[in-house]
Amino acid sequence: MIKKTVSIPLFLLFILATPLTQGVLPTHPSKDPLGEKDSSETTRKESAPEQKTSEDASERKKIHAITLAGNKLVTQEALLARIPYHVGDTFNRAKTGDLIRNLYELNYFNNVIVEMEEFSDTEIILHITVEEKKKIESILYEGNANLTTDEIDKKLKISEIPTFDEEELSFFAGQIKTLYAEKNYHNVTITSELAPTDNDSYIAVFRINEGEKALVKRICFEGNTK
Repeated sequence: MIKKTVSIPLFLLFILATPLTQGVLPTHPSKDPLGEKDSSETTRKESAPEQKTSEDASERKKIHAITLAGNKLVTQEALLARIPYHVGDTFNRAKTGDLIRNLYELNYFNNVIVEMEEFSDTEIILHITVEEKKKIESILYEGNANLTTDEIDKKLKISEIPTFDEEELSFFAGQIKTLYAEKNYHNVTITSELAPTDNDSYIAVFRINEGEKALVKRICFEGNTK
């Protein structure tokens, strides 16, 4: 049994191999003893040898088994339902690109890695490893005196999202500031963090400083002579 693991670069999943073209190579003209150029010049064609990469060879191999790793929040069944491969299928780079897109669309993962291990001359084992986002146990708002938790959740539905990362946390903080602006609170500052718990989950914390509400004290009209 051959045990060899090959990582699949993502950019190769979408690029088809380009065959080498045949080229025409001119020969040097022969000269007579007096230094005069021979009237006949010949050309010859040389075919470039075909080169087969490991990626090309893998395209013809069958999938012996599929392994999954890294998933705690998403079940094996849910992942397999998104994987366009079954045992016995022929490996295909374009289909592997679909596999990666399908798993990212679940919005549970920061990273998806696909590797293949040579099982025999005709079969490979497909290894799929996912890196899950952080599981959110609860949402905590601090300092939101003029915008209730229910108002925020009704508009943004953050509590319905089971996992997200720091980048998405910052996005939600910006959305909360927009809700405050609709109430004429334009000087709001928000700090946020994902606080770890004892059970491998996180609490999303939004600390809000509302500032002063913007008020219109006077309206002046100019140019109205009539």
